[in-house]
Amino acid sequence: MFADNEALAALWALAQRTRMQGEMLKLPPGVQEQDVSFFLQPEPARRPVRCALRQRGQELRLEALTDSADGTGETTPANASPYAELTLVDGGVFVRVTYDAESASDDSNAETSAGAPLRYVAAGSLPQTIARLGRDLERIELRSEHLELTVSALARPAWAQAIGRDARGLFAEVHWLGERCRLDWQPPQPRQTGQSEGLGQAGGWTSEQPLGVDAWGLFAEINVAGVSQRFRWLTPGRFLMGSPTDEAERGGNEAQHEVTLSRGFWLADTACTQALWQAVTGANPSEFQDDARNPVENVSWNDVQAFLAGLNRHVPGLHARLPSEAEWEYACRAATTTPFSFGENITPEQVNYDGNHPYAGGEKGLYREKTVPVGSLPANPWGLYEMHGNVWEWCADWYGDYPTAPQLDPTGPQTGVNRVLRGGSWFSFGGGARCAGRSRLEPESRSQIMGSASPQVKAGRRSRRVGLLRSRWRSLRLCGRGRPRVWPDSRPGRTGGWPDAAVRRRRLPKVLGADQLPSATLGAHVQRVPGGEIRQGARASTRQPSSAHRHCEEA
Repeated sequence: MFADNEALAALWALAQRTRMQGEMLKLPPGVQEQDVSFFLQPEPARRPVRCALRQRGQELRLEALTDSADGTGETTPANASPYAELTLVDGGVFVRVTYDAESASDDSNAETSAGAPLRYVAAGSLPQTIARLGRDLERIELRSEHLELTVSALARPAWAQAIGRDARGLFAEVHWLGERCRLDWQPPQPRQTGQSEGLGQAGGWTSEQPLGVDAWGLFAEINVAGVSQRFRWLTPGRFLMGSPTDEAERGGNEAQHEVTLSRGFWLADTACTQALWQAVTGANPSEFQDDARNPVENVSWNDVQAFLAGLNRHVPGLHARLPSEAEWEYACRAATTTPFSFGENITPEQVNYDGNHPYAGGEKGLYREKTVPVGSLPANPWGLYEMHGNVWEWCADWYGDYPTAPQLDPTGPQTGVNRVLRGGSWFSFGGGARCAGRSRLEPESRSQIMGSASPQVKAGRRSRRVGLLRSRWRSLRLCGRGRPRVWPDSRPGRTGGWPDAAVRRRRLPKVLGADQLPSATLGAHVQRVPGGEIRQGARASTRQPSSAHRHCEEA
């Protein structure tokens, strides 16, 4: 009846003028907001009204704000959780609430995206309940001539043990260094006057602890005597370990098999630096000492164990260790299936290796003949640096043949003669830096091409290069342990659903500004490793492979 009939729509709006001061008006089908906005609130009667969008229990309410006597503005009530503060300059706002048709559980929530009605809220009618919050809620839109705001459901990030709302707003909880830590959601900020289209500030997670989220996910940091190390949280997953039979330059010890890692873990985003090694041990055994950010090398597997013990004394709750070989390859591959995390081949601009000997017929390139500072080459898709080349990295496992059956959280043979080295080094041919490439040395061996897998550490140098997998330096990369905890919704003072301070494992709404929140994966600098341990690592190499390590930390 109202479709394409602006006069009839205007008459309807005029007839509602007495009703809208006490209730939210539902617009009839066919009535467009631009046809009735003037008549619902004539321009001469408009005045700016400051208001807040708040959650109270399971209701989302739009409430007028009043300035306090000292002019500081109204504080958020203890029984409310803030979403956004608005100023209504058009006399009111149009609201559309959309529910998910598949999960709508009753008639009141049957308004799906295909037919969600438009309602009008006059500024003079506040406070008003905008919507009831439930798992079937999809989004809430508030629009007027000078306002556009969308509230959308938010899925719990994979890195969060729980999410919830309280008087400070939306928050997520993670476990780090033996404590439950909080990250707060900062909503996107709309464009300011004069800004170009799309230049509003994106939202993000922030924390008072050394935690954060970036494009790669969740990260955390430790500091020892002024030297910092970042870790990234790696979620549980399944992958094919080893190499396919048709992969160029593969070794005979790379039988491909399925591996499942059932627990997430924290992994250092770089090999252990010389600066961190020296801060913990008071010494620097490395040959390439031109930059304190170079990975430590010339360290044996046994040296790494002593370093990790010292690091754990410096950082209580860290529980740093070397990653298992399976964890190391899982992190190196970063959900890829190609010989390298960068694709089918590599260049010296991506990886530090002997560019005179490229992989599988690739073009020759730069041979640096030394290590480079950690983090100076591109990261893999999970934000981990120099997983290929630079220094061989020690792993926790004894070396042995791979099984052919699927494995769950494998840790290698129970006994052995040699420990595993991974990643290749600056001294390696291109094929030695493949994701599946393996090497081994006695635990007491040291080389300039070797490090360790958690904080990276390098070991002694060998006289000559032997084969593609040999490298000059060993180092380490830290891995940390920590068991993810999920706190139930039934904790004291917390209830299920959408109530205040309720911790939810599924979806909670988040505020989106004029610029939509980017959908990129959230990332972080401390990665979580299944099983709860911290690793660090670097790599080893051939003259006498030097070793490094990468740290891993238990969550």
